[in-house]
Amino acid sequence: MKLAFVLTFVLLNLQSGKREVINAEHAKVRTAPCSTFKIPHALIGLETGVLSGADHPMKWDGIQRDRAEWNRDQTLRSAIEFSTVWYFQALAQKLGRDREKEWLTKIPYGNADVSAPLDRFWFPSGSLRISVDEQVDFVKRLYLDTLPFARRNQAIVRDCLVRARGPHGVFSGKTGSGGQLGWFVGHVTHDGAAYVFATRLEEPGTDGPKAKARTEQLLRERGLWIE
Repeated sequence: MKLAFVLTFVLLNLQSGKREVINAEHAKVRTAPCSTFKIPHALIGLETGVLSGADHPMKWDGIQRDRAEWNRDQTLRSAIEFSTVWYFQALAQKLGRDREKEWLTKIPYGNADVSAPLDRFWFPSGSLRISVDEQVDFVKRLYLDTLPFARRNQAIVRDCLVRARGPHGVFSGKTGSGGQLGWFVGHVTHDGAAYVFATRLEEPGTDGPKAKARTEQLLRERGLWIE
């Protein structure tokens, strides 16, 4: 049976607390975070000292992968921008399962389940799961500086997430792709107002870039785009 297209979207005004939800019941359903997990993963790496900052380098292992941007040395900033899987798989190995579990429980982040293979527990085939509602709460805390991480580290990750700037504000976020999932979670400012959001698409062939494009469309329709 073909999976029907499902769009779930939550938009939260950080000043007023007003929340808009598309598909409220599905916003409670947990799925794999895919590469949106790079946000908490980067925070954990920085907080533990495994990563030194936005320019923390990792050498490419020489294995040719599907995306040309992955086939070179990386920094944390470039690995977030290009969603470089091998960089964060190496980070997971350096952190180890105990520290991953400790920090995901401390945040808390979704079901905090890291029982699947250490280098892929955030994949659709893995064990980690989070809902759209939980993603919005997590990103809200990141942008309010209230996560259990040093302010310096939260600021570094926020800076790495910036995707576009315009006359009306700044658009930030992270894609996630896997199987029949497409995610985009992040933050937008518009004429001094600040919002966080999470978009999840469920459909065969969907991916993070499609979720990002849909997010931009939804923000434009609400008069919240940065241009």
